[in-house]
Amino acid sequence: MNSKSSPKKENRFARHKKTFALVTIVIMLLLVELTSYVLVLSFGNRNQKQAYPYNRIISGYTVYRHTPDFDFGASTLRRSPDDPNVAFDNNGFICDSEVTVAKPAGVVRIFLMGGSAVIGAGQTEGYEAVHKYPWGNYSYRCSIAGHLQKFLSEQFPQTQFQVITSASYGRRLHQSHLEYSTLISRFSPEIVISCDGMNDLASIESGTPYEDVEADLGKYIDLWNNHHRKSFIARTNTYYVLEKLSQRLKLDRLLAKHSVLRPTAQADSETEYQKNRNDFIENAARFQQIVKHFRATVESDGATFIFCLQPLLHRTKTNKHLSNIETELDRLMLVPGQDPQSAARMRQINRYFFDDYLSNHLRDVLVQGKFFIDANSQIQDLDESVEFFTDYCHLTEEGNRITAEILGKHLVSKIGFEWSKAKD
Repeated sequence: MNSKSSPKKENRFARHKKTFALVTIVIMLLLVELTSYVLVLSFGNRNQKQAYPYNRIISGYTVYRHTPDFDFGASTLRRSPDDPNVAFDNNGFICDSEVTVAKPAGVVRIFLMGGSAVIGAGQTEGYEAVHKYPWGNYSYRCSIAGHLQKFLSEQFPQTQFQVITSASYGRRLHQSHLEYSTLISRFSPEIVISCDGMNDLASIESGTPYEDVEADLGKYIDLWNNHHRKSFIARTNTYYVLEKLSQRLKLDRLLAKHSVLRPTAQADSETEYQKNRNDFIENAARFQQIVKHFRATVESDGATFIFCLQPLLHRTKTNKHLSNIETELDRLMLVPGQDPQSAARMRQINRYFFDDYLSNHLRDVLVQGKFFIDANSQIQDLDESVEFFTDYCHLTEEGNRITAEILGKHLVSKIGFEWSKAKD
């Protein structure tokens, strides 16, 4: 009996392997994107995902300025969990009260300008090899501005003070001058304190501060374009989650454009410094000119200008008694994007030039010190038990408090009581 064989069942997977694989991949990607979307919603990051992700944004006046309403979130260094996040207001200011253009009656308004130490930055990446201090930004009350407001309020309890931080990472003195002219002058300050020095090492090394910063314009254009002209992939929730994970794991800092090294013999050599001294004096003339311009601009508005040469770890003759930790930190050198030769010259300026030349000349420029503070000269009595520096110029909270007290005491003793009366 002949039996007919049943037809072989067709394997559709075999016929459509590529289609099946493609559909599987698409479904998996959609599931990953859906999971990422749920994560974004769960952590309340829906609006943050659309926000400009960098704390600085391109500016036609100063190359860059603060991103309005930027929130530093979890990177805030708090004294207690109740401290609010560090956040810029719509003008890029940091304060514990609203800063309106029209100054409220009876308020004394003080603007504190400068670089990252003034804005309240923690330790720079690389210095934790010596001793680990927190990385991030101090909350307002832990910052120099917050401590200055507290000090003045205790000295003059009948007066209401508004101490406003308008400092930025990497900002040089001429940028602060432009920031005052374009923005701060509208807010009727009584006092403007510019606390600078570290970032202007590069200005004194090159003698061309405006041109130096202008060279960074392309970087801020790229940051703008990267956000506002994102590719389809960069707009996905998956990309956003992976980007945040990378930041949490600090993988993005592996691409940092600076390094922390042991200084070369040339960088620490006073003999080499003497060879470059005349160049530094010539270049510093431009820096001193900017100080004069800044002061004249502020005083033309009826306000008082004070220049503070900020606390600097590497100064050899005018400094606190370094602790063991600070002594080890002093043996490191930050090397930014410049070539090693420029970095060595900048360290020579830091270690020798301020003490040998610039501090005294700034004192003369600013009316025999009435409008000048050399912060290092005010911390010489601090002994080794006080941990003041976390790296080359950033400070512990105790360092912030001491610096604020130096500024406050100068206001009280040199400027007198009249400045504390608001000009309504």
